[in-house]
Amino acid sequence: MIDLSGQDIGRYHILEPLGEGGMAKVYKAFDTHLECEVAVKVIRTDQLAPAMLDRTIKRFEREAKEVAKLSHPNIVRVMDYGEDDGVPYLVMQYLHGGTLKQFLGKQMPYQEAAALLVPIARALEYAHQHKMVHRDVKPANILVTDSGEPMLTDFGIVKMLDVEDGNTLTGTGVGLGTPQYMAPEQWMGNFAAEVDQYSLGVVFYELVTGHKPYNADTPAAVLLKQAADPLPRPSSFVPGLPDEVEQVLLKSLAKNPKDRYPSMGEMASALTRLERGVTVAAEVTTEKTNIVMGPTPEARPDAVSDLDEATVVGPIPPTLKSSDKIVPPINIRSPKAVTKQSKGNIKPWMYWVGGAMVLVVIGLIIVLSNKPVSTPPIDIADPNSMLATTAPVELSKLICQVTDSGGIDDKSFNATAWKGVENAMVNLGVNGKYLESSEVADYEKNFNAFIEQKCDLIIGVGYLLSDATKAAAEAHPDVKFTGIDFSFDPVLSNFVGQEFQTDQAAFLAGYLAAGMTKTGIVGTYGGMPIPPVTIFMDGFARGVGYYNYQHHTNIKVLGWDTHTLEGLMANTFDDQQKGKEIGISLMDEGADIILPVAGPVGIGTAAAVQERGGYLWVIGVDADWSVTQPQYNNFVLTSVLKFMDVSTYDVIKTIVDGTFTGGTYVANIANGGVGIATPNSIVPTDLLNELEQVKADIGAGKIEFNPDYRK
Repeated sequence: MIDLSGQDIGRYHILEPLGEGGMAKVYKAFDTHLECEVAVKVIRTDQLAPAMLDRTIKRFEREAKEVAKLSHPNIVRVMDYGEDDGVPYLVMQYLHGGTLKQFLGKQMPYQEAAALLVPIARALEYAHQHKMVHRDVKPANILVTDSGEPMLTDFGIVKMLDVEDGNTLTGTGVGLGTPQYMAPEQWMGNFAAEVDQYSLGVVFYELVTGHKPYNADTPAAVLLKQAADPLPRPSSFVPGLPDEVEQVLLKSLAKNPKDRYPSMGEMASALTRLERGVTVAAEVTTEKTNIVMGPTPEARPDAVSDLDEATVVGPIPPTLKSSDKIVPPINIRSPKAVTKQSKGNIKPWMYWVGGAMVLVVIGLIIVLSNKPVSTPPIDIADPNSMLATTAPVELSKLICQVTDSGGIDDKSFNATAWKGVENAMVNLGVNGKYLESSEVADYEKNFNAFIEQKCDLIIGVGYLLSDATKAAAEAHPDVKFTGIDFSFDPVLSNFVGQEFQTDQAAFLAGYLAAGMTKTGIVGTYGGMPIPPVTIFMDGFARGVGYYNYQHHTNIKVLGWDTHTLEGLMANTFDDQQKGKEIGISLMDEGADIILPVAGPVGIGTAAAVQERGGYLWVIGVDADWSVTQPQYNNFVLTSVLKFMDVSTYDVIKTIVDGTFTGGTYVANIANGGVGIATPNSIVPTDLLNELEQVKADIGAGKIEFNPDYRK
């Protein structure tokens, strides 16, 4: 592909090339409309037959629209797409920094590797929930910003260029992806979500061990190894590597997709616990799986560096036609499978001898002790585990979370509550699960599923789950529940409500907004007119009023009336486009600071603020948006925080220590349960000092709050 530096593609002036792969060339460019630097990826179509070009461009446009809808802090945002003289292109955020490739070639402590990949796993989980599969996860597609934040790029590129009717970029029988990071089933055209998990597992393996699991001189040879060879044991490269790390690698790199984690979210949770140094053994299924650990590999450098960037692979060699079946994964417990497929240093007779030795040892124990002996299952693929015994241990408590429609990674209620569960996994040794709800009908179904699983505590997240939680708690008095943002009167002995006096924290945000506005107008809106939402809005408006009283000003609040207790509502917690529209409307009326109390909908408002630019600010809710929404960091004034992770953790602790009783947990300024995030550095010191005094007065009860909107 020729160098386009100095030329214009649409409104983008190409500055310099940034990199090139098998499918595209990436340039640094200048957006002449928004006057900012961007990255432009120009797609190669030179290998397409003329008859296929028009269809490819149409498919590219259709898929690009879907990719552009993805909004996640760890997915590089697609800003625009188009076609110039028959060549399709994508426009993305331009991020300073390198890629994950800069960390390869040496071993990285597994905690650091896990920490780097957790955000990527969460980004993939988010995309899978939106019915999108990446298909080409590899170090070159994971950017690392100057601040160390990993960002997933090239999302959906492979799918965009996969032409319909069985034809691909270079013709029939071509697999798309990068050979050494491709799951075995991907070679045969299976692009389900599990392929991303496998690819991320390869990246994790490479970071931890300094080696790729499979190397060969040609794509075809890599294919054969991916399909048939057992996984080289990670601890052979890293002596002393914890078993828990190997278990995560084994499960994510299982050859059969059914043997991998049930979802990318569960893999993300496993990586999170590794990051924090917590055992994940309890999470790995004890059921029989087709996972094989190979012998110690020969010490040799990775042989196929030229394949790493070969995003387009093909054609499939003649020895492996599209209609042929790949050799199935070996079930090490099948003597026939071992006999047919044993390789390298492992011979069939070794397994028979090893198995006989185990039986002899067990027999001797029974004879000598004259007592029944219970032995754990022994996997003869692991010689080191043949004679290992496991002492009985007390089962961990099982904590189960039911989300609302925002999903587990909503950067709001669900994510913050789940952080409390994860902290309890680390510090209290519990196990955690979650089920996501996409609609109201899912609430009862998910509660019933967890009741059947005998969870020790079931968490209902959000006011909208209050009815379903109450019904489940009343029907199952032997099961313990807790609810975030709601409680019951009279109380139930098996339920703890978590309530938050967020009007106190929002009061601080309103005072800050009044002190920072330049137009004299600020705004707010809610997701739905329910108490956990309106309490924010009323507190915010009263904080503005308190500033007016203290400073003899007349700052106006759009979106809420403290007398009627009514205000502007989006009537959704999901539609970010609605948040964008409301944000634009409020800005058009003069508001330069906006508090959206609508969960993920508010992210749409942040996007609107960023697009308009200038002196405009958004105030986040529930979590610190400068952290959870870093792409909007320059426009986040502060965030109103509910420390739901702390309250959830405290309730879980009562389950562990046996002190659980029904009632209500009230979080407020005085006990540190609510507050605001550190304000943007633009806030002057004098105003910060005023805020500290207002906070102290709230904690001391010197400022009264309206009790009506808490009912």
